[in-house]
Amino acid sequence: MNQATNPSVDTTNHWQEFTGTLKERLSGPCRHPTFVMYFVGIIIIIGGFGLLEPMVSCWVLGKLKPDALPQALVSATYTYFVAITATAAVDLILSYHQKKYLLMFFLLGSFAVVICAFFAAICKPSTAMYPSLFGYVLALLLWWVGNANNANLLDTPVEPTAPIGANAKPSGDLTGFST
Repeated sequence: MNQATNPSVDTTNHWQEFTGTLKERLSGPCRHPTFVMYFVGIIIIIGGFGLLEPMVSCWVLGKLKPDALPQALVSATYTYFVAITATAAVDLILSYHQKKYLLMFFLLGSFAVVICAFFAAICKPSTAMYPSLFGYVLALLLWWVGNANNANLLDTPVEPTAPIGANAKPSGDLTGFST
């Protein structure tokens, strides 16, 4: 069992640290075009492509009656935002070096998304759009915050020594090779 630190010695304001971390994770990725383009292009547009199916079924193909469209959109929305939240939470949890407050933020945020999906599923279409919209925005926020430090999505300069692994000298020889 872990021992707690002596509260009289610990002068860290964890609330300030938490809000600072959130501010950095919200604003930091904006400096990286790759992150923003991935978020808009993949997460919102391609990931949300399933939201187009009910509209196409209603307006283009005529398979869905117009009065059934709101319920179909709500259903497509809450299945989408729960999936986005789940992947963001798993990505963050698997990077176990995160601060506990960030993990707890994700746990509470994910719980709120599930509650939104539950209410969207049981409410009438006219009222289900409110928990759906809130859950959708919260899911996107969680994805953004959870992936803010994802090195694969950030534009980082390539060091000239990258192919050889930093400042190390390459080992081996070219014996047996000719030009």
